[in-house]
Amino acid sequence: MHLKLLKAVLIFSLLFLTQINGYSPLKVTHVFSSHIFPPKENPKLSNVKAQEVNVYSSYSSEPAPMGIADYGVCPNGAYIVHKTQVLAKACINNLCVQTSSYTNCISAQLNVVLTYNYQGHQYSIWLQDVALIMLFNDTIKFIDNVWNMTSPKAGVGGIQGNGVICSSGGVTFYYYCANGYPGSPTTFSYPLHFCVLIKVGVNSLDEPVAYFCYNDGYGWVRYDKVTFLFPGSNNVSITINGCQYTGSGNFYDIEFVIGGPGGGSSATFNSGCVYLYLYYWNGQSFQEVKNAYNFGSDTAETSCNVIDCAYSQNGQYAAKLTPGSGSLGMLWSSNQVSASNIEIMHYYSTLTISEWSYKA
Repeated sequence: MHLKLLKAVLIFSLLFLTQINGYSPLKVTHVFSSHIFPPKENPKLSNVKAQEVNVYSSYSSEPAPMGIADYGVCPNGAYIVHKTQVLAKACINNLCVQTSSYTNCISAQLNVVLTYNYQGHQYSIWLQDVALIMLFNDTIKFIDNVWNMTSPKAGVGGIQGNGVICSSGGVTFYYYCANGYPGSPTTFSYPLHFCVLIKVGVNSLDEPVAYFCYNDGYGWVRYDKVTFLFPGSNNVSITINGCQYTGSGNFYDIEFVIGGPGGGSSATFNSGCVYLYLYYWNGQSFQEVKNAYNFGSDTAETSCNVIDCAYSQNGQYAAKLTPGSGSLGMLWSSNQVSASNIEIMHYYSTLTISEWSYKA
């Protein structure tokens, strides 16, 4: 086995405080900060309805979660859409950062909001599919988090998956680390390419289900399946809503962003070049988001000294991140570009919707 990989596995084994592989999550008290990717809450915005949300109400300048996001806001006003799958793709040509946690690591987070109705109430659940990238030893691994955005300081409960329920700041959340899976952890060389995907649906009991997947060159891996034990639920979807904030004061957005390695940390870009792509499933194919901003708002991890601008090649639009003094704003809108329906061809394999090469 490669020496780097052996070192990485040893480091991870020391960092893990607990790992549960069964289907009954265990509540624990502490967890290493690089496994925690908390939301940035703004209780003043809890359940506020408006003609259009203010996308700058949580972050107005760097440091911010820089990348690409769809808030449900365009030049013509706000909109609401419901999707079942969101896909993100990254290409990191090279990268050097300095983080507030004094580690040369970053997180690349795909964050979405799952909504469902149960017994007459709507619930808003924050799903995160995260690539934790350790630049100090060129190692990547994947982690998921589940948080409750239904109301301020709400915790998670009544769920089953491969992971555990933990507490951070008095709030319970769920997480799982893909340790020992194909491509997680693994060493990499530049350019680093990977995809992450979140899919939602219902099982035979009409319980909401979320699937967490990745592909970093070893084929598609579904490393976690999280079931919310509320039978008879309906209207299950990933929601983009530019007309209302969540009960916790967050956004109903989808975002693929770069931040520090967990625990609300920040990463300062020193050198490098990163391309980020964001798509949702339109029922037939994956389609690029039509209205894109260069920052997210739901996560507490941030990055700074980042110039984040629109980049187009071969009919695909991306966020291009390079070091420099940047600002927050819109990358492109539906008035400027015509979104194309694209069957995503990964550099190693074609994504299939119902099957993965490896299932947890």
